[in-house]
Amino acid sequence: MSKIFINGVARDMSHLDPFQMQADIDGQAVTLNFTFFNHCFTDEKGDIPMGFKNEERYWSEDRYRDSLNLRKLLEKNFLSHYAVVYLSKKQAEQYHVMEIHNYAIFFDINKPSGTSNTLKIKIISAYTVDHWGKHALPKGTPKKVRWILSMRLKGLSALK
Repeated sequence: MSKIFINGVARDMSHLDPFQMQADIDGQAVTLNFTFFNHCFTDEKGDIPMGFKNEERYWSEDRYRDSLNLRKLLEKNFLSHYAVVYLSKKQAEQYHVMEIHNYAIFFDINKPSGTSNTLKIKIISAYTVDHWGKHALPKGTPKKVRWILSMRLKGLSALK
């Protein structure tokens, strides 16, 4: 997804290309494979509609601009942060972490079958949370991201 066109203007999306990061989890070298979903740069409201995998989304200049730093935030801060574990609307285990300046990053973590030291982290959405929206974030006790990764690496839920 290196480029998309909005009103005929090419927008560089290479900052949201998948990437890998190595981490030490419980003394084991683990590969973290990061991917990004379209909610990192689109919204549910707006003036410029764009279809995305049978889903109606809208271009968000604010989300796009914020997403330009998303990979750097993940590379620098992800492993040292805390995240809230919660159940999504589809009853799947998901997580969110708050970054500096009230930037929320929502993600899920899966261990690909047949692997022992690999985790797939899909960034589902990322956006600035205004004061009015903080109360709507999923509630829970924040847990260290490294601990969550350890649990998921073992095939266990982090909700316990």
